[in-house]
Amino acid sequence: MPERIAAGTSHRVDVVDVTDGDTVDVQFPDGGEEEVRIIGLDTPETKRNQRFERVQEWEGIEDPQTLVEWGEEAKAFARERLSGATVTLSFDPSEPVRDQFGRLLCYLEYDRDGGRTFYNRELLAEGLARVYDSGVTNHDAFRAVEREARDENQGLWTESDPAATPPVRNRAVAEVYVPHPTSVRTDSGPLPQDRAPVKAEASATQELLAADAVSYDDAPIPLVGVDEEARVGMVGGLLPDEIYEGAEGFPVDTSTYEPYVFLTNLLTWLSDREGSVLVDGGHGQFGVDYALSAEDAAYYQRYLEGQGIAFEQRNRLSASFLDRGRTLLVTNPVGRFGAGELDRLREFRDDGGAVVLLGSATAPAFVREHLNEIAAALDSDLRANADRVRDDRHALDDDPTLPTTARFDRSLPLFGAYGAGGAEGQTVALELADVTADPPGDDRDSLAEETVTLANRGDAPLDLTGWALSDLAGRSYAFPDEFELGAGDRVTVHSGAGTDTERDLYWDAGRPVWNNRGDTVVVTDEEDVELLRTTY
Repeated sequence: MPERIAAGTSHRVDVVDVTDGDTVDVQFPDGGEEEVRIIGLDTPETKRNQRFERVQEWEGIEDPQTLVEWGEEAKAFARERLSGATVTLSFDPSEPVRDQFGRLLCYLEYDRDGGRTFYNRELLAEGLARVYDSGVTNHDAFRAVEREARDENQGLWTESDPAATPPVRNRAVAEVYVPHPTSVRTDSGPLPQDRAPVKAEASATQELLAADAVSYDDAPIPLVGVDEEARVGMVGGLLPDEIYEGAEGFPVDTSTYEPYVFLTNLLTWLSDREGSVLVDGGHGQFGVDYALSAEDAAYYQRYLEGQGIAFEQRNRLSASFLDRGRTLLVTNPVGRFGAGELDRLREFRDDGGAVVLLGSATAPAFVREHLNEIAAALDSDLRANADRVRDDRHALDDDPTLPTTARFDRSLPLFGAYGAGGAEGQTVALELADVTADPPGDDRDSLAEETVTLANRGDAPLDLTGWALSDLAGRSYAFPDEFELGAGDRVTVHSGAGTDTERDLYWDAGRPVWNNRGDTVVVTDEEDVELLRTTY
């Protein structure tokens, strides 16, 4: 790296070309040229690069062509302001001087009306860019500028309507993946099984990384732990990480899994508040492979948007920021939380907010300790264990470090489609309690004995009017109008004919429904939202 280009320095250079709204080429006084990426923000891609655009990053915008048009607007704005101009470049003390493509990462100021204009801020104020959720020092100040531009319908934000974003992938949780997980323990030993809503499959194993790590031996390995009293959750892996999306190049389709639904149910169930899902990005999470910033979770952001929930990152956890949230997500913090930050987290928790901590087996030991310190400061006994959980039989892309599981504690209301069947933020605690798919005798003569039993594990009755029970072949049974399944009650649906009662319903299907060798039971509500999907 030339000595003249270093953190803490500033340079007067000439703009020789404008690639788009956030990228320019400059020439230094000695004749050397560099490509510059304007730091802390992102403008839409132009037509030439539209294949790289992701609409998930742009809240409330669904049409890629709209983004292309605004990308061209941003490029024209940059050309008008910067072409041929002499500008000042400077670097952020919290970020590298160059990105992975070798471009300089810079703040840019240009001369205008007898003074200097801060171009990064100007793009955001004009509504021509969004904040790029990284660790830059000006991140939170830039967020305030973007928020004002949104409120005033500046630029591309005139096209944004988050309330119109349709729900995506919101269905009952049948299976999740937990990438590179550590198990969850307590500060004194193994996590009790009734506090582990998600466990690894029986084929999973542990690799212990420290002498004091907890071994689960033959017991189920907890991948998620909950502390209801402290309003703290601990998840062993980075569930919202977008690198496991097929659109991001992951080799298998993961859209059939439901980590986003489960995580949203978890963070809502632990909280006693409404509001945004908040993300901590101020402790070195950006740019490391064992932690996440909001920039690494665009698909989860779009899922939340479809449920009417905002997803916001800040790098400084101020009281005013925390006041907007229901739950704060913290992934492995490279930097330790300060005493003042922990005080604010306790106040947030005491006011009904929840904190969900996301670990990773790939995090260094000191980072894991930083995560565990947060749990301890919140009076929770949950801890990320010093281990790696692997599964050779149940895994994404046959990679044992990416285990999948359907081993759930369905007595907890965490596995229905988010918000279905009740008040906003509540989930239906509906469970497949029993299946008799192959009763004695000939199947066609035993239809009344072929049954599916459903249980309401919640603490409120369920009105099943408009709900349907179905299999993957498309056969469907409609529950009777005004049929109510009481809290803690069960109902058995018989494939044959009979007289309905409060505990037994009859499909009168005329033929066997459930496959003797295994099938999938699906329950949907009156809006066709999946509340239950379980394979036996």
